[in-house]
Order: sequence, then structure tokens, then C-alpha cells
Amino acid sequence: MQQEDVPDEELSIVRPEIPVTFENTQKEYNKSKPTIMIVDDDPSMLWFVSEIFTEKYNVISIQDPKEVMEYLKYNQTNLIISDIMMPDIDGISLTKAIKSDKLLCHIPLILLSAKQDTEEQVKGIESGAEVYITKPFNVEYLEKIVDHFIQRNKDLKEYYGSILSSFELDDGRFMHKEDKVFFEKMLKTIEVNIANPDLSVEFLSSDLGYSTRQLYRKLKEITDKTPKDIIKEYRLKMVEQLLITTNLSIDEILYQSGFVNRGNFFKLFSKEYGMTPRSYREQKKKDFQDVVSPAT
Repeated sequence: MQQEDVPDEELSIVRPEIPVTFENTQKEYNKSKPTIMIVDDDPSMLWFVSEIFTEKYNVISIQDPKEVMEYLKYNQTNLIISDIMMPDIDGISLTKAIKSDKLLCHIPLILLSAKQDTEEQVKGIESGAEVYITKPFNVEYLEKIVDHFIQRNKDLKEYYGSILSSFELDDGRFMHKEDKVFFEKMLKTIEVNIANPDLSVEFLSSDLGYSTRQLYRKLKEITDKTPKDIIKEYRLKMVEQLLITTNLSIDEILYQSGFVNRGNFFKLFSKEYGMTPRSYREQKKKDFQDVVSPAT
């Protein structure tokens, strides 16, 4: 891609001249590190941005944007950084494709562009990107934004998957291995069926092979929370996760988390979080902007 006239010296790291054919020099995959994808048809910029993160993350460098969706069918990435001005598939179109896919829409996406007018920035955010950064950019600023999103997603994953550990800490009743196995199996059943509006105590009991009375009695040996309470908590945690990590509408989030009664949902959410879902999402976005907007 032909870059606009942006002096290299304005960047925090000067880009050396490299051959037009990009050689992917990423290091050996380390499963203990998060993975980020860099997409740019300009080989020199692709190398430049990739090199910023190769020490800290697994970096997948893709020069042809047409390869991105195919790659994501079979591989996972924790974050994507994409240029906007690319042939065939520009960054805006790529972002829309990713964010419209229910299996990929949770991936944070950062757009880089030499276009600095407000209209283009709005288009970038409206396409679903979490952040729009103009060139030349401050490398430290980009690093902090990436680190923040990676940590945020890690925290969300731990938080979303922490129902079991929270019961262990709060109740301290997991004395026997079979109790923990039972509880984990119950949570897995809830997770798999979370979008099903018919998920209920009766559904849960049947799936686990217990009568409703047996399930209540078994659960009482482990926690003071009822099966109904746990299903409700799981649904609310799903709502919170989708509010923070996606651009889905409130109605779409209701559907994906299995709530069918809007009035009851808003009442439960407000009671749990002290505000409406929309206000909660706006507050979290504001908190994020406060973190990723340091004085530069």
C-alpha cells in the first residue's frame, strides 16, 4: 500500500527499508503468551508494527487481508491490529466482517490509518473497531492500548469462569472431589445451554440425571445458592461480558444470554449492578478511555 507522506522520524521507532516481499520472522509459538494479529498490505509497516510486539506476544503477520477470515476459521487470536487503506478488502470492511461474525465479534480490533479527519474516525468506530489510531502514532501509546485489551480480556475470562472459585472461596464446602466434579458438570451444562430460554431447574435436573428434589438436596451440601440463583447469576455474567466485549444491541444480548422477559431482565440487572445495561456499557467505555488516553 502506498503510504501518505508521513515522515518516518515522527514515529517513535524509525522504519528501516526492507524488501517488498515480506518475510514473516515471527518467533516460535509460545502457548503461554497471548496472540495478536497484524494486518497490513505494506510489508515495511507490517514488519514495523509486528516487531513492536514480538517479544511479548505471539504475532501473526498477514499481508493479504483476504486471508484473515480464513485464518480465523481455524485459529484463535486475542486481538487484531489492522491498517485501513488496503486493496480488495479495506480495514473498515474487514472490521465489519469480523464484528458481524458471532464467533469472532468479541475480538478487540484496533484500526491504524493515515487518514486523520473526524469522519473517517467515526466510520472506523461505527464499523465496530474498539480504537482508531492515526499515523504517525506513538509506539508506547499503541503498546499500552494493546496491553490493556489483552489484560481486560484475561480478567473477563477469569471473571466469567470464576463462578466455581467464588463458591469455593465464599462457602468453603468443597471437601470431597465428587462434589467439585458434580458442581463443575452443572456449570458446564448451564454454560452450554445459556442461550436456551428453556434452561430451568427442571431442565438442569433432567440433564444431570437427578430429580428436582435431589438436585436441590445435592446442591445444598455444597452451597447456599439454589439452582435458580446460579442460572440467574450465570445469565447476568454472560450479559456483562457481552456488554463489555461486543457491540451487540441490548436485545441481541438478551437473546444470547437466554432472557425472555425484558422487564424482568432490566430489573435483575439494575438490582445487581445499580444501573441500566446501557449505562453500564457507557461507564465501562468511559473507564477504558480514561485508562488508554494518557497525556502524550
